Amino acid sequence: MNPVEENILKKVVNDLASLNPDKPWKSVGVLAKKFNVQESYLRQILLEYCSNVDKQNLKIRYSHYPSKRNLDMIWAHVNNIPDIEKLYDYTRLDEPDKNFPAYLENYPRLFLSHSHKNRDRALYMRDYLYCQGINIWMSELDIVPGDDIFMAVNQGRKNCTGFLADVTEESIQSVWVQKEFIASLPDKQMYIVIDGNNGRLIEALNSDSPNDIMPSLQITTMFPEYIDYLKNHIYKTGLVFSFPYVKGALFNTEMKPLIALKEYFPG
Repeated sequence: MNPVEENILKKVVNDLASLNPDKPWKSVGVLAKKFNVQESYLRQILLEYCSNVDKQNLKIRYSHYPSKRNLDMIWAHVNNIPDIEKLYDYTRLDEPDKNFPAYLENYPRLFLSHSHKNRDRALYMRDYLYCQGINIWMSELDIVPGDDIFMAVNQGRKNCTGFLADVTEESIQSVWVQKEFIASLPDKQMYIVIDGNNGRLIEALNSDSPNDIMPSLQITTMFPEYIDYLKNHIYKTGLVFSFPYVKGALFNTEMKPLIALKEYFPG
C-alpha cells in the first residue's frame, strides 16, 4: 500500500471510529463520496488492508451482510461493534469426496437464495440436498475472507445451473433476495421452497394484490416480477408445500409439488 492509499485508509479509520456505536456502519459508496475517491478504488484499499493485517489487529472490518438500502459493502470500526460469528468459521471438509455425485464435473449446482435470518433452516436444506447428490452454492459456506460480497454472490449465481429460492417471511422482506431472484429469471431454472408453516406468509401470498401483501408483512419494497412469480407458482402447484428435487428430473420445466416441507424441516 502506497502513501496515498495509507492516508486514505487512515481517514476512513478515523471517520468510522468517530461514529456513534448505535449507528456504526458506513457503506463504501458513502465513504468514497466523503473522501472524493473512486468507490472501486476504496473498496480495493479496504479489502487489501483486511487481507494483510492479522484479525486481532484489525481496526475496521466489513459486515458479511450488505447495506439494506443499496446492497453495498458496509464497514465499521471494531471498537463500535461486537464480535460476530464469521461466515468462514463453519466446519466443512477441506478435501471433498470426489466420488460423491455432487462433485462430478457435469453435475448441476443450485444457488440457494435465502435470508441470513433463516441461516439454520438454509443449512438444513443444503445438507438434505447434498445427501441427495445436489451441490449447493450458499453464501455462508462459499464466500471467503477478503471477497467483495456483491461480486462473490453475483459470480456464484452466474456459475450455478439453477436457482433455489427459500421463501419465508424474512426473505420476502429482503431487497437483496428479491434482486437475486429477478436477476436469475432470464437464464436460470427456478425452484421455489415456501415456508408452508407460516400462516401469515401463505395468507399474504394468496392475496389479490401486492399492496395487500406489503403491509401485512411489513415490507417496504416489493418488485412486481418477484411477487407475480411466487403467486403464479402457488397457482400452478395448487399447494404451498413444494420442493425442487425429484431424482432423475432435477430440471423438469414444470413446477410441481414434490415433497412436503413439514417432513424435512420441523418447526
